[in-house]
Amino acid sequence: MYHRLLTEKIKKSATYNPIVAILGPRQSGKTTLAKMAFPDYAYYSFENMDTQAVAQADLRGFLNSVTGKQGVIFDEFQREPQLLSYLQGIVDESGRMGEFVLTGSQNYLMSEHISQSLAGRVALFTLLPLDQQEMSLANLLPASAETVLIQGCFPRIYWQKTPFDEWYDDYLFSYLERDVRGLKHVGDLFAFKQFMKACALRIGQIVSYSDLARDLQISLPTVKNWLSLLEASYCIFLLAPYYKNFSKRITKSPKLYFYETALAARLLGVSAEQLVMNPTMKGIFFENYVISDIAKQFCHSKQRPQMYFWRDSNNNEIDCILELEGNIRGIEIKSSTTFKADMLNGIRFGQEHIGLTPHTSFLVYGGTISLEQEQCSIVGWNELKKVML
Repeated sequence: MYHRLLTEKIKKSATYNPIVAILGPRQSGKTTLAKMAFPDYAYYSFENMDTQAVAQADLRGFLNSVTGKQGVIFDEFQREPQLLSYLQGIVDESGRMGEFVLTGSQNYLMSEHISQSLAGRVALFTLLPLDQQEMSLANLLPASAETVLIQGCFPRIYWQKTPFDEWYDDYLFSYLERDVRGLKHVGDLFAFKQFMKACALRIGQIVSYSDLARDLQISLPTVKNWLSLLEASYCIFLLAPYYKNFSKRITKSPKLYFYETALAARLLGVSAEQLVMNPTMKGIFFENYVISDIAKQFCHSKQRPQMYFWRDSNNNEIDCILELEGNIRGIEIKSSTTFKADMLNGIRFGQEHIGLTPHTSFLVYGGTISLEQEQCSIVGWNELKKVML
């Protein structure tokens, strides 16, 4: 299987934490990573109907039967809500490190109640689909940006050599049927899928709750609940505006992006050929890919910088701002395969107004030749690790 950059960090963490939790979207490789990192651990999935039935009938008895000297992996642990409370008592009594590895496809642990119940006992990791560095190491990175935008970065597509259009259709069906159906805020799966499509149409745009509500004829509370659900299940993320130490009026609403660009493309039925023929559409998906891959690489390196976009009231804009310990980097994104001087307009404005320097300014473009220029670093789409802090 493909090497994941988080592997060694997770294994090391298990030497000084009783519980390790690996969170992320469906099919991002969480189970495979857990089994490879801890090959001697017993494995139980709460998506298995028999395991569910036994656990629900007598969870304490089930845990007593599966715990002991051997560590245990619990897959899709969020499907057994009482599990974490029981694990707290077990690890407090045993004092063993690395006793349990949990994987989950919803950001369940981040609620205040769960964080408090396992405070000081759990190490949290987020595993997203393959980032560009991981794809390059595995010789999986396609030759063209258009291909990766449509084919995506989920490991199983490459491992099983599955036709990616069929794979994403199955993925969406599984997500809707297993994760969404039955939730109290989602009564209509068709309406929810239309909502996902509406989000895909708004990649890179400022989120307008009222526009979504009007266009889909749903309520504002429903829009907010459904966006939260998409965030919690790692379908989308929101990029906040950057405003620190900047006195001008700025845009304060976030922008919307998908963690997996190809999922958004499949929702809209977009092909690689359409991207070639439609530069505006390609630009939107290319921006999403670059920003989402930066987010992936930070997650997989266990770094926690803040990510923003910057736009003032005159629509001067920088696509991505990275901030870590007070240091910032500005990244402008252009999908054109040919560098042109006017691509640097946003960078120039950022250097004048928010303190960027030539060493902290980057232009990512659709070409493959990276250059160091006096004003900034120009980075090919296939070398995104060069923009990392």
